Amino acid sequence: MGTAQRHVGFFDVHVPRNIDFDKPLKFVQAYKPTDIIIGGDFLNLEFASHWNERVFKEIGFSKLRKLLENELHAGKVLLREVVSASPGASVYYLPGNHEAWLYWIALYYPSLGILPKIDVDRLSFKSDLAKMGDKCIADILKEVLETDKLNVKVLPYNEPLELGHLTYVHGDQFSTISASMKMYPNKNIVAGHHHTHQVQTLHNAGDMNRATQHTFVPCMTGLAPGYLKCKSTRWLNGFWVCDILPNGMFDGRVKKVLGGKVMAPEG
Repeated sequence: MGTAQRHVGFFDVHVPRNIDFDKPLKFVQAYKPTDIIIGGDFLNLEFASHWNERVFKEIGFSKLRKLLENELHAGKVLLREVVSASPGASVYYLPGNHEAWLYWIALYYPSLGILPKIDVDRLSFKSDLAKMGDKCIADILKEVLETDKLNVKVLPYNEPLELGHLTYVHGDQFSTISASMKMYPNKNIVAGHHHTHQVQTLHNAGDMNRATQHTFVPCMTGLAPGYLKCKSTRWLNGFWVCDILPNGMFDGRVKKVLGGKVMAPEG
C-alpha cells in the first residue's frame, strides 16, 4: 500500500540564525512531500523583540528599521527556497511567538512601518481583540514575506493546522509535553517551540486502537541559546517527516541534522 501523503515540517528555524539548509532541502527534493509545514518561529526577529527594547534607542530607529528589513529579507529568501524544493506541495505557515513580536512592534513603534490591519470601524464592545490580534499577525506575515506570491497559506496565530489525523501547532501553548497531552488528549499533536525531540503516547481508556501520540520536533537554528542560560545541551537540530497511508494511518519521525547532514539513509 503506497503513501497518500508525505509531510515535512520545519520548526524553529529562527532566520537568519538558521543552520545550513542545503542538505535538508536536498532531502525534501528527493522525498517529494505533498505538504510542507512551517511550524512557527521561522523568523527570529531579534530586532522586533520586546526583550531587546531597552537597546532600541541606542541603536537608533533608522538603523533598527534597516536591521529588521534585513531579517525579513532573509526570511523571504529561505522561504522561497523551501517552496521551490518541492513544486506542487501545499505549504502552510503557523506563526510562532517570535512572529507575534511583529504585532507588538507594529503597535508600539509604528514608525518602523510594520502596520497591523485592524478594521476599527467594525469594533464593538463584543469584539474579541485577542482573536483580531491573532489574525493581524497572519496578515502582517503575508505582507512582509509576500507569501501569496509563493502560494503559502498563513494561519492565524494560535490556530492549529489539522491535516487528516495530525494536528500541527507551534508549541508555545504549553510548557511541557505532559501539558500538551492534557490540552489535546484526543489528538495526534506535532509541535516545536521547545527545540528538543520528545515523544509521548497516550492510550485512551486502555484502548490500543484509540492511542494518540504527541511529538516535539527539534529546531533548525544555530542560534546560541543565551536565553536558556545553562540549558543549552537540550537543543537539537532536526525536522519532521511523516508518511500517511490512504486509510489515514501514519508513520511520523524526526530526521536529525548533525554537522549539516541529514542523518537518514535517504539523506
